[in-house]
Order: sequence, then C-alpha cells, then structure tokens
Amino acid sequence: MDLQPNPPPPRPRGRDRRRTTWRTLVGAFRGRRKGGRRGADPPAYPDYFSPILFAAIVLLLCLSFVDAFATLYWVDQGWATEANPVMAAVLPWGDRAFVGYKLVLTTAGVAFLLYCSPFYRINLILAFLDLLYLGLAGYHFHIYLTHTL
Repeated sequence: MDLQPNPPPPRPRGRDRRRTTWRTLVGAFRGRRKGGRRGADPPAYPDYFSPILFAAIVLLLCLSFVDAFATLYWVDQGWATEANPVMAAVLPWGDRAFVGYKLVLTTAGVAFLLYCSPFYRINLILAFLDLLYLGLAGYHFHIYLTHTL
C-alpha cells in the first residue's frame, strides 16, 4: 500500500507571467477594477478611473499651479496679500517653497479624494473645485488688467 500523496501535475511550459514586461507597465495605467465584482458587493477601491475624472484632476492641478504663480506675482507687486493663513505662513520661506508646498497640499487633497471616490460622489466635488479655481483664475486676470491698464 502506497501512502504518498499524488504528485502535482506538471506546470505548463508557457510564458512566465511573473516577469516584469512592457505589458506590466502599460497595464499599471490601464487598470480593470472599476468597483466590486458583483453589483451587490460593497464599494471597492478601483484601479481605473474615468477619463472625465482624470481631466478634472489635471485641470485642478494646473489651475492650482497658475494660482500659485499669480499669487506670488501679486504679492511681489504689492497688489494683494495671501488670504490662506497656512500659505501666508509659508510665503516668507521663499517662492520655491511656496509653490512646492501649495502643489504638495493640492496633490495630497486630490489623492485623498481619488482614494475615497468609490464611497463619495467626488465628481461633484471636483467640478465645484474646478469652478472655484476657474473663478479665482478669472479674478487674478481681472486684477492684472486693472493694475496694468
């Protein structure tokens, strides 16, 4: 009587999928998880986000970048002061620190919103923030026109 378990079946001799290839890198930007596996599953953290959401995030970061430089310009000209008390405290550290700190804070906030996207309607939040920053960019442009003309 033989008491040894059956040996496992031989592995197929196909391509080794554990290697990192070009497809691995491309696949990192084209995720497939958009939510739970079934409709009744609770919300899950996806690895794919809609192109509209991506565009809203890029627009928000670009407008934050424009706001940082416009604020620096207005403060240097003496036409305005920084209204945000946190950023006003960073302003004496220099221009690079101000822009870097503002972009890091904005990116961290957007990353948090993106992380929470399955649980909240962040499309509306990002649309509101985009409109807010567009209005702020318009205000910066208005200040520029009134002081240079």
